[in-house]
Amino acid sequence: MHSTKLSKQHWLLILTLSLLTFVLGTSEFVIVGILTDISSSLHMTNVKAGTLVSAFAITFAIATPLVMSATSHFPKRKWMLFLIGSFIVLNALCVISTSYIMLLALRIMTAIVTGVLISLAMIVASETMPIKKR
Repeated sequence: MHSTKLSKQHWLLILTLSLLTFVLGTSEFVIVGILTDISSSLHMTNVKAGTLVSAFAITFAIATPLVMSATSHFPKRKWMLFLIGSFIVLNALCVISTSYIMLLALRIMTAIVTGVLISLAMIVASETMPIKKR
């Protein structure tokens, strides 16, 4: 009889994927708390700044299944590492954005990366678990 106990490596993977999805989720929603600061620094109304949230959500919803379908043949590990690097760069660029259009474009790209990364994290978590634990 085979043991279904998870190894330390599996637990580390689960912890890493959990941390990744937490960071991705935080990035998605943190903007809500700083909309007033964004609107002030970019000299726009709060309503216009709020469109950054809607644009992210709409892009996330539409692009995630499309990009996942188009990239399903990519090697998961390399693809995830590339996307994590892209996520870091895109968020750093969001911080130094000097215009609404620049920030909007960066948030749209971040939404695409976030959706794909969350999907990949779920797939990897499932695929690497022992059959009896799925």
